[in-house]
Amino acid sequence: MRAIAFEPYTMIKVIWLDIVQDPAWQRVTEAIKGDPLKITTVGFYLSGKNKKLNMCHSYTEDGESDSLVIPWGCVASVEEIKSGSSDESKTTGTV
Repeated sequence: MRAIAFEPYTMIKVIWLDIVQDPAWQRVTEAIKGDPLKITTVGFYLSGKNKKLNMCHSYTEDGESDSLVIPWGCVASVEEIKSGSSDESKTTGTV
């Protein structure tokens, strides 16, 4: 997915694909049936530069936060979450 920019601390919902690994021995015909996990993460946008999406789940008034970094290549969609829950209150970006 190409980078999408939001204002810092905008609440977003990100759907992204994560690696799955199974260390058990199995037939190749079974191994090739595997798919990446589709993950949904809700948090606050920090930055979308340098091929990665930086976001956090919590932050302080002093500018400290936790951190989650997702490569843009793993991102399927990003949706801004605005106050209210109707579909009209969402801005969506997809590939």
